Amino acid sequence: MNLSTKLTVCNFLKEYTVTHQISQWTLNNMQTLNHFPVLLSGIIIGMIMMQVSIVAPTIFRLIDMKDTGPFLRSVFPKLFLTVIILSIISLLFIYFYGLNSRAPLIASLVTAVAMTTCYVMVPATNAAKDSGNENLFKKLHSASVLLTVIVLIVNLGWCFF
Repeated sequence: MNLSTKLTVCNFLKEYTVTHQISQWTLNNMQTLNHFPVLLSGIIIGMIMMQVSIVAPTIFRLIDMKDTGPFLRSVFPKLFLTVIILSIISLLFIYFYGLNSRAPLIASLVTAVAMTTCYVMVPATNAAKDSGNENLFKKLHSASVLLTVIVLIVNLGWCFF
């Protein structure tokens, strides 16, 4: 083998190695990207659990009832809006990367719709509380709690389907 042939063989092997490494890197990243909706669901679960099990009970225990309203009126809409944004990111990701399973798509849709409903209900819930309409307040608050629990269960469960 002459020098020119050896150089050609070496260049071919380098190109093959680089191409193989790039395709392997792409494959590994695509496999990682398939888990992105799971990560987003985990974040949503963590946010809801933190809000419901730690933040709200602590506020009710440590702050006077008259002062809890303004705080919770500030925090819960932000929770709803953040979860809406995360579910939309998940929907876009599922759309552009074409995941094979319908479970993440359904979970993201349910999450987006339920949290949007909760977010839209906040002004009516606050108005009912402010006007002393306890019956309407309890109905709206219960609907918000139910939708949040549904979102929690859907995000906990879809990974198993």
